[in-house]
Amino acid sequence: MKKNSYTSANTLPPVQLKDFMTKIQLKNANNEEQLENYYHQVSGFVNNIRDFALGPFFWYVLDFSQLRTRWMSDDIGQMTAYPSEKYTDSQLDFFLELYHPEDQPYILSALLSAVNLSTDMDLYEKEKTRFNIYGRMLDSQGEYRWTLMQLSKPLLNKCNEIESALALVYDLAYLRGCSLPLLSVIDCTGKETFYYKRYKNEDNSESEEQFVTKREKEILYLIAKGYNTPQISEKLYISYHTVEKHKCNLRKKTNTKTLSELTVYALKNNLLIL
Repeated sequence: MKKNSYTSANTLPPVQLKDFMTKIQLKNANNEEQLENYYHQVSGFVNNIRDFALGPFFWYVLDFSQLRTRWMSDDIGQMTAYPSEKYTDSQLDFFLELYHPEDQPYILSALLSAVNLSTDMDLYEKEKTRFNIYGRMLDSQGEYRWTLMQLSKPLLNKCNEIESALALVYDLAYLRGCSLPLLSVIDCTGKETFYYKRYKNEDNSESEEQFVTKREKEILYLIAKGYNTPQISEKLYISYHTVEKHKCNLRKKTNTKTLSELTVYALKNNLLIL
C-alpha cells in the first residue's frame, strides 16, 4: 500500500461528539419501505463477499440521520466486547465506546470527513467510493486491536445525502498500526488518498523543530533506520546514557510516548532531513 507524504493538507483534527452531532444535519430521510429494501440489498452484498473477505469481519448499518446503528451481523458479539443484543438500535456514542479513548475523536473526524467529502460527488461517485477508517477497537476479550471499518453501499436520501452506509469492520489484530492512516478514500477510478491524525502540537511543528538540535536529529535519523541505543552510542561516539537522555528529551519535545510515535512524528514534520 503506497502512502502519501504527511502534510497538513491531508491530516484530520480530532472532533468531539457534541460537535459531530451538530455538523451532521440531513435534510430528508427515507421511509421504512425504502429502508427495508436497502437492508435486503446490503444482506445480499455481505453474503456475496463473505468468501472473498480480507479476514474475519462483522458488519452493521450506520444511520447518519438518527446517529445510531440500524442492523448488524449476528456474530458482532463474538468479535467485540458486548453481546449482539446490546447493539440493537444503539446510539452512536455506545458504539464509539468500543474504540480506544485516544482514537474516539479521530473516528468521529473520519466519519465527518467521509460525509463532507461525499457532498460534492455525483451519484455514481458516491455509490463507488469507499471510505476506510482505521482504529483500535475492543475485542471479545476486552483487549484493543486494530480494525479497519470500510464504509460502502450508501443509501441516499432525496437530497442525495448519505443517510445510511454499510460498515464492514475487519479484524487487523496482526498489525501494530504505527504506520496506519486514519482514513483512506478510494474513489471510483481506484485512486486512494490517505488522511492522518492531526495532533494538538502539530500546528506548532515549525517552532518545535527549531528546538530539535542537530544531535537530536542525528539520533532521530538512526532510530528511524532501526538502530537501538547501543548501536547509536557506537555510531555517534557518545555514551549509552547520553543517547537515552536525548531520546527522553525528544519524546518530551514532540509529546510522544513511544519510539514508534516519535518516528511517525519525525516523518510527518520532516525532522529526518539532516
